[in-house]
Amino acid sequence: MLPATLLFCCDASSALEAAWVEPGATRLNEAARTAGARGIIPVDKDDVTTLVARGAGACTLIPRAVGVAGIFTKNLTRLAVGGAAAVGDDDVRQVFRACASLRALEICEASDALTGKNWWSKDAPDVPAQVPKLERLRLARCGALREVTLFAPELRDLAATDCPAFRAVAIDGGAGTQGALPAMRSAVFGDFRPVEAYRERAARRATTPAETAVALVKRCVALETVSVPASATPERALGGDRGPEDRFVAAWSEALRDRAATLARVCVQRPLSVPNLARLLANVAGETGLPRLAELYFAASTDAGESEPTEANAVADALVDVIALCPALGKVTIVDPGPARNAETTQTASALSARASLETARGALLARCRVARSVAMDVTCDFHGEAAGTWLGTADARERDGLAAIRRALDEDVRGK
Repeated sequence: MLPATLLFCCDASSALEAAWVEPGATRLNEAARTAGARGIIPVDKDDVTTLVARGAGACTLIPRAVGVAGIFTKNLTRLAVGGAAAVGDDDVRQVFRACASLRALEICEASDALTGKNWWSKDAPDVPAQVPKLERLRLARCGALREVTLFAPELRDLAATDCPAFRAVAIDGGAGTQGALPAMRSAVFGDFRPVEAYRERAARRATTPAETAVALVKRCVALETVSVPASATPERALGGDRGPEDRFVAAWSEALRDRAATLARVCVQRPLSVPNLARLLANVAGETGLPRLAELYFAASTDAGESEPTEANAVADALVDVIALCPALGKVTIVDPGPARNAETTQTASALSARASLETARGALLARCRVARSVAMDVTCDFHGEAAGTWLGTADARERDGLAAIRRALDEDVRGK
């Protein structure tokens, strides 16, 4: 759909209540002479409760006066701003102050003016934004975002993905910024870009420090969905003389141990050998297992210098152990981007990495054959889109459950639930 068509639909409907655009649904013309043709579509209907336009380079539906003092669509409960409009801290502050009923905010590809500061007051930049009804905050591909500071006792879903400068989370759930977050169900961090965006560096971008991610997860007493970024490995000073994988397993075993009964979706972006992943989950499960864990996404280590050489039977044994711990497990996605392609990679290292990738794939196939119940086992090259981003919930991905979920959300927004 062209932006002009969407603009016409919004302007022509005198009783417009909601507009929802999924990734890939619009075709933009970045060279167009008007903002509307470029995909920036302002809406000022008083009855509008939902303006959603997701995705990188997507059409953007915005309240009429974002960035300019003036009229707002004050009844908004859900706003998702795509990449066509440059959003900064001033815009977020105006939306928070004008839309008292806002329950969901998603921003993709913000400008460098979005840092996380001044979201409530320019004069007091460290005062948390007061958003008592906010339930979902998702931010993706915001290059300058450094922090999120909120008073949000109803916040259930937090995602900060592909934000390389992101360092701090300070959320007051009613018990202060160090207290428990009883409402939080989903904490998603990491790099969900397609593999082409990082293959030359042979690594995903650092996104969220270990201490920030661990501290937040420990406060979420009923966590259901968690994505652990590749950068969330404690420094050596915090982990003694143990290697990086051992430090990672120890830190996240402790962080997730009390969440075993509630975890339903787990994503581990820090590359681990499959036996070490099994060890991590066994530590978390304890004696009770992981009764609700239904989806598992993880990066497999194919670096022969960091762990023992990958062998198919060892991979299969570890995966069978994981499945035994999780009676509800129905989906396992192993992410392996393959050998790195850069000038620093030797032919020997590339050959070892390729062999490790082959053994990982063989091990996944063996494990699938050894398990009696149905488990969807997949090996892919990144966490982007359908591989993991859509299912975990990021600001640049489509709605997880499709049209049925969109209709439910629209009904809730119109009813003001």
